[in-house]
Amino acid sequence: MWIETEANREYLNADMIERVTVEDTVLTAHLPSGGSVVISTHWSAEEGVEALTTLMRIVGSPLE
Repeated sequence: MWIETEANREYLNADMIERVTVEDTVLTAHLPSGGSVVISTHWSAEEGVEALTTLMRIVGSPLE
């Protein structure tokens, strides 16, 4: 599975992502290399959390 990002239409494989965060309205993927890529931006933090929840369901990672 590949995740298309908003920034420069980059693609990330779920295995390339160490963690994903929602800060304010921005959903960001953090890579093991220390870099980060904006996956998407939203109108509200709640929409960002919803997008993260959906992403985690797609990649099969449980949310705690």
